Amino acid sequence: MYCANVRGGRGKLRRIKVGGRFRADASASAIEAVAQGLGIGFGPLWQMRPLLDAGRVEVVLAPFEPPPVPVQLVWHPTRMPLARTRIFADCLVEGLRNARDLQP
Repeated sequence: MYCANVRGGRGKLRRIKVGGRFRADASASAIEAVAQGLGIGFGPLWQMRPLLDAGRVEVVLAPFEPPPVPVQLVWHPTRMPLARTRIFADCLVEGLRNARDLQP
């Protein structure tokens, strides 16, 4: 049995038990099972976007989606951060700012 956090009709966060016969230990497998018609499921929008765009899956129960989770980048402070760390951080910020995959 799996417990999922969902937002109820009045916006209140609730924890519900979800069960079924299918089990997967990777979200990609679970998402493909949904695309093959085995039932409904949930996963990160960035993983679902290609299937949504192709019309293989559709969003259902949108009012019950869990709240967004903030993304943080943390590294050990040094006097002079590595250039590649700064470049990665800048690239990540820009990519997330423009990420269509993260927008419903």
